[in-house]
Amino acid sequence: MPAVFKFEGKEQSHAVKFDGDDIRVIAGDVAQVRIATSLALMPAYDPDKFDFHLLLKPDVKENDSKQVHSKIVGDTVRIGWAIPVLSLVSDQHDHASNEHFLRYAFLAILMAVDLVSAQVEVELSELAEIDILKLLGEDAVILVISKVTLQKGHDFELKRALPSLVSQGYADGASDVEVGSRWLPREQEKDVVKIVLSSKCPDDHDMVAAMLNGFVSSHRSLALQFFYLYQIVELLMERVISIRQKEIADSIIQAGASSAKIRAALEKIVEINSERSKMNLVVDRYARISGDLRELRIDCNKLQVKLGLDVGEGIADYLYPLRNYIFHNFRSFPKDAEPELRAVVTALVIAIPLFLSKFDYG
Repeated sequence: MPAVFKFEGKEQSHAVKFDGDDIRVIAGDVAQVRIATSLALMPAYDPDKFDFHLLLKPDVKENDSKQVHSKIVGDTVRIGWAIPVLSLVSDQHDHASNEHFLRYAFLAILMAVDLVSAQVEVELSELAEIDILKLLGEDAVILVISKVTLQKGHDFELKRALPSLVSQGYADGASDVEVGSRWLPREQEKDVVKIVLSSKCPDDHDMVAAMLNGFVSSHRSLALQFFYLYQIVELLMERVISIRQKEIADSIIQAGASSAKIRAALEKIVEINSERSKMNLVVDRYARISGDLRELRIDCNKLQVKLGLDVGEGIADYLYPLRNYIFHNFRSFPKDAEPELRAVVTALVIAIPLFLSKFDYG
């Protein structure tokens, strides 16, 4: 919800406009207050041709502005910028003289007050300038997405982009999540956020977003983080059941009096009642990513060795046993195995966008 602006205690309707020199909040006909920035503003674009989203990133720095690429299969295209609010109020960073950044920064400042996610009241009669850093917080990042670029055969939905964003250390700033410490220890590309959109086949994007928000909020518990991410894999496994049930029902109808075809259908019923089989179906048939999960397999097997479990090559043999172990030892997980569990959680959050982007019913 946008901030509420008041003047001498009375709520005022407001607009945010550029007057040729500064971006100002105009409250009714009683106040015009500048939004503070040290940047040289470059009003080159029409804000109606862009979408704006509030993200959070723990420990973000003013030098962490990044171009956003939409990495669709076989294609990479810049669709916008992810700009920390810290970068909008300072000119002491690497992008401060970059004209491409400054054009997007202008848009981000123009829309900043409408991205405030909590109920905030601002008394304008007491202010010489408006500090958007105080309104949005030091972890805030404004994602600016070009609709014009997206018209060229690309699309963008925040919920479908969220798995990629979370895998790179961001959280949805519009949701009620508790963001504590950074959850991704591996280094990302310095100047680029690469977004792989979830496919439209698993249509439970709200449920995936809820699981990711739970993952972000559970930063104090590695085991709980593991289970939130594992639930996303479980969701895909449930989708496999629904797909296979229809296939089995159709095959039984078509079997007629053929005992061999009926027996084959019954074998498929047994298959979808097995957690291991469903997991293998997700990876091998419906997402086809078994060859892309090397880091996850390595990290899971390292943890299994630490826990005295057998290692495995297929996902049902290296991820599913960990799920069972952690479930049964949730409150007594060995402290000396936490570094290996952290590596598994990191590998899994990086792998989740891959699961979701390539999952296909066909």
